[in-house]
Amino acid sequence: MKNKLLREELIGKNVEVNKTKGSIIDETKNMVTIRREDGEIKRFIKNSSTFGILSKGAMHYVDGKRLIGRPEERIKKRFR
Repeated sequence: MKNKLLREELIGKNVEVNKTKGSIIDETKNMVTIRREDGEIKRFIKNSSTFGILSKGAMHYVDGKRLIGRPEERIKKRFR
């Protein structure tokens, strides 16, 4: 499931990073921008974070190092 999740669009997904919960509003090659539940916007570096991504009713934890890269390139990439 995690490999399939890595190829999905992450913008709009609910996520938990470093005890911060919210939804992803933007993603770049090395950074993810999250709007917290209280409306505050936070940015996290992919390389140094672990992301808990809510997908199909379950939380899946992904090392941010696996998310590094442009979103359009990551979607095409094959993961083992």
